[in-house]
Amino acid sequence: MNKNSRKILIADDEPDNIRILAEALTGDYKIIAATSGGEAIECAVCPNPPDLILLDIMMPDMDGYAVLERLRADGKTRHIPVIIITALNRDVDEIRGFDMGAVDYVTKPFSPAVINARVRTHLELRDSMQAIKEANTQLHREIAERHKIQEELRKSYSLLHSTIESVAEAIMVIDKKGNLLTINRKFVQMWYLTEKWSAENDNRKRFDMLLERVRDPETFARRFEDLLNAPETDDYDTFEMRDGRIIEFYARPYKIGDIITGQIYTYMDVTERVRMQEELQESERRYRAVVEDQTELICCFRPDRTLTFVNDAYCRYFGRTREELIGHSFMMFMSPVDRKKMEEHLASLNRENPVAGIEHQVLNADADIRWLRRTDRAIFDDQGHITELQSVVWDTTDRKLAENSLKDATMEKETSRIKLEAVFRSIPEGIVTVDTRGQILRTNESLRKICALASHMNSGKFSDQLMEECHCIHALRKLLKNGRTVSEHRIQCDAGDSGNRNLNLTTLPLLDHNKKSMGAMLVIRDVTRLVELETRLGERSSFGGIIGRSEPMQRIYSLLEQFADTEISVLITGETGTGKERIMESLHFGSSRSEKPLVRVNCAMLAENLIESELFGHIRGAFTSADRDKVGRFEMARGGTLFLDEIGEIAPHLQAKLLRVLEYKEFERVGESRLQKADVRIIAASNVNMAEQVRQGRFREDLYYRLKVFCIQLPPLRERIGDIPLLAKHFMELGAKNMGKHFTGLSDEVLSVFAHYPWPGNVRELKNAIEYACVLCPGHMINIEHLPPEMLTPPEKNFLSRMSSVPMSEKEAVLDALKRTKWNKTKAARILGISRGTFYNRLLKYGIDTE
Repeated sequence: MNKNSRKILIADDEPDNIRILAEALTGDYKIIAATSGGEAIECAVCPNPPDLILLDIMMPDMDGYAVLERLRADGKTRHIPVIIITALNRDVDEIRGFDMGAVDYVTKPFSPAVINARVRTHLELRDSMQAIKEANTQLHREIAERHKIQEELRKSYSLLHSTIESVAEAIMVIDKKGNLLTINRKFVQMWYLTEKWSAENDNRKRFDMLLERVRDPETFARRFEDLLNAPETDDYDTFEMRDGRIIEFYARPYKIGDIITGQIYTYMDVTERVRMQEELQESERRYRAVVEDQTELICCFRPDRTLTFVNDAYCRYFGRTREELIGHSFMMFMSPVDRKKMEEHLASLNRENPVAGIEHQVLNADADIRWLRRTDRAIFDDQGHITELQSVVWDTTDRKLAENSLKDATMEKETSRIKLEAVFRSIPEGIVTVDTRGQILRTNESLRKICALASHMNSGKFSDQLMEECHCIHALRKLLKNGRTVSEHRIQCDAGDSGNRNLNLTTLPLLDHNKKSMGAMLVIRDVTRLVELETRLGERSSFGGIIGRSEPMQRIYSLLEQFADTEISVLITGETGTGKERIMESLHFGSSRSEKPLVRVNCAMLAENLIESELFGHIRGAFTSADRDKVGRFEMARGGTLFLDEIGEIAPHLQAKLLRVLEYKEFERVGESRLQKADVRIIAASNVNMAEQVRQGRFREDLYYRLKVFCIQLPPLRERIGDIPLLAKHFMELGAKNMGKHFTGLSDEVLSVFAHYPWPGNVRELKNAIEYACVLCPGHMINIEHLPPEMLTPPEKNFLSRMSSVPMSEKEAVLDALKRTKWNKTKAARILGISRGTFYNRLLKYGIDTE
């Protein structure tokens, strides 16, 4: 180690931290260590103090801030630079450190390169300050020596007189009382003195004659009096003569030896210089006014990229003062990529092409990434070398974002068009679109499969055969004529060789972005099979332990029949208590996997750090508490079904792994790289809006669509009021069996309360209410007093409660439901709690025309 090695003190209560810091320092340093604040101060005040201190804040006996305070209070140690090395990364801790006198603040973990750079920089800064101090001492010594020489030169008056005559400036020497000792010829010429002034012996009168030639004699006399009272002072000032000349003067002590005997005044005519300075200042003022008024960012910089000038707009944009910018690289706000691009751009400037533009990114005062467009001009000297570069810069972020938005919008529009085109071609419903004159615009392929007259629906007007025979076209013409739309209007249509078909017709207006009509659209849906299923399933009241005969439940029974014995993933959605587990069990036990395990996982009940191990299992040693191998739920369900309840609560990183299982039918146990086969059928359930979860970025879109290959949306109980009596009877029978009681049924008042209650807990709440009533009721009829108290609050006056309070015939109820739903038969049937088939029968029964 060199005997001149720098001495660095590392103060930290953790020996490992001291070792790491010592190993990180790569210079020729002598390292000493202190493991407490008190020991650090003892090392700092020793006869051979350290050149720099690396100080930790968190120490037991005395923290880093207290050590800093002691160091700065001691004159022997206050000059030692201190760099704080700490894990505290709050701004308030950093500010406190600098306020206490630290020269730098580095947070752990740190880069060895950063530590070395900062240590090296602060040691160099200390050396520079020491050199400046020594230079100042030498300068003062030289000034004192120069004054001594000047005083010796003034010892001889005759020598002074010969000297002042030889100089170009006007000179006047006076004693301490203000008496004139001598002047030179230049003084006589400058003041236009006459023989009368020279012949005058009274100094007072002589001075008055000088005052006559000054523009402001009062100020001049007061200034002269002040200087006369302070003969030891070196001073400088200017004044104006009556003829407009500007005179600059210097007043200095006149000494003989070391004794001040008077003053010497040196006068210079600076009129021309002042005029040129004023013109230059005015020119600079006008130039700066033009530059500062610009909204563009304007700067000048040297070939080494350091700034020499910036305007106010530049300072405001980057949130820095001129002092903070001048002398620093203009590229400090750019990323490394943009710096490289800027260097290549500047390297392209030459005398033939001194001007060029470029676009790049920077961080502005708000730490936002912004786009800038700049034009750079290079200034060359006679040898062709660049001496300066000038730049005018514009913020083009808004334009850039607009261009990107336009590009994205164009791509999105094209993507949407392609998707809509694909939907239009592949949708199973037949579609016909016409303009406001009735001209056919487009039809799709599905129309040809549904309508026997589709071949007559070519572009142009409807044919006579269509006008006479097609009921679908009648609905479309009605919309064009009077603006009345049709929703789910069912008709029977002769399909030729295929026999009669049941069709649902829906007409919709085509509107532009201003809501102005552009024509109309007819959607034809073939519901022949649905009508057959409605007829076949209309009276079915249960399915696989699921209770209900309402239309929504009939549709679900049909879906369960079709998809139970398949391998596709299923997503079951619906509010809490709607029976998602029942649906899941029906799917499992109705499939070929019914003899295999059914494994249930509630994703919301498992901690985020455990769910991966629960699902996929782990091997011994995979993590701290993994003392043995564990089989995951996927392995438990091998050959069977895995039910993932509350799937929306699963963590994002596990969503990706679950997607891999769905895609590739394989997974890895935690801590193991060997792939396991996943021979399971996945059924997921959620009581939240999964599409909204996807839109908000909480659930992966690809996983969502992979899960909802087949989606079952369970209706809330309030939308299947007609099923309540069946469900209540079922739960009552279960309660009677479990409690050994006999119940004859539920009173009409109880059924009325059930019909008007909103059922936020759905079927589960109904089951709990019946169980509650079974406990309170001794037997026979369950009455209203046996119900839970919260169900007996007055219901909201909705449509059904109004039906029960105001006598209304069946026909009136049907008509009222149609009016409330704007003649939508499906919604009207739902309100009445009956199937669509039953609703159509009642329309025919009472001769109600829905046209």
